Amino acid sequence: MVRVTVGHPAARLAPETLTATVASVLSPGVVARAARILGQRGIAVMPLKGVLLQRLVYRTGPPRPIGDVDLLVEPARWPAALDHLRAHGYRLRSVEPGGWQALLTDPEVPLLIDLHARISRTPRSALDAYGMFARGRRDDRMFDASVILPDARDIYAHLVIHAGMHLINDGHLHHPTDFVSAPPALDLRPEPVAQHLDRVGASRWARFVLPEVMSLHSAFFSEQVLHCLPPDQVGDIYALCARHFVHHRPRAGLVRRLLSVALNPSATAAARAVAAGVSERWKMVRSGPSNHRNLEEQLSPAASSPANTP
Repeated sequence: MVRVTVGHPAARLAPETLTATVASVLSPGVVARAARILGQRGIAVMPLKGVLLQRLVYRTGPPRPIGDVDLLVEPARWPAALDHLRAHGYRLRSVEPGGWQALLTDPEVPLLIDLHARISRTPRSALDAYGMFARGRRDDRMFDASVILPDARDIYAHLVIHAGMHLINDGHLHHPTDFVSAPPALDLRPEPVAQHLDRVGASRWARFVLPEVMSLHSAFFSEQVLHCLPPDQVGDIYALCARHFVHHRPRAGLVRRLLSVALNPSATAAARAVAAGVSERWKMVRSGPSNHRNLEEQLSPAASSPANTP
């Protein structure tokens, strides 16, 4: 594992100028440092997305580029995790509305940490932090610190949902080669993966995303997963409509967002996603300037210093 001290040349780079490749080399140490600090409070850490894939999937060859380090903690421990990291010199950069995600700067390396309490702002499936931790396994070797590694099927489900959200918001797939490289590296089989996607409410997201993967790469595994999914004619129609609007109606933002809600596993789940989004926006409107003042206080240098952190 590469260790970078404060005096290392890479430590003098600003986060915005730190290349994705350099970030991928430094990120395992960032995970280890945060995991050890949070472990002092008994807070378990689960690495996600790029920093996890580069250790599990891209172990040989060029490192997978990443922009930041994504860490998941159980929602009930998220406030304590945020406070404890700040008390150890991590500088708070931003907090997402609703208090589910915070962006912090590592105190030793200019690399950003995304600290998550859940995997998306509003519910997109039944894949949640508590379930992921329950299915995960403890590992002390991969990052030279104690972390919880997610179940391989959860890694794939998260890939599908995250790629789908990027496709809807940005109009293109995020790291589509992950869908080619991950299955053999994680020893995944199509039928159990399809069953898990259906179980965690991500099957419609798979119907939306995997045909896009197949249009860009020779992805036999993606084709097999689609074949193994249980029949869902409504889901097929929603996924087809969503892909059409992503590619042919780039400015139809409202329609695209409504279709993304339709990719939830059921009408009840879709209604919950809409209600959660409306509730958070309403809270932001009602809190108004006071909410901005509180955030400014949290982001001030004094508030970020260890001596002034609760």
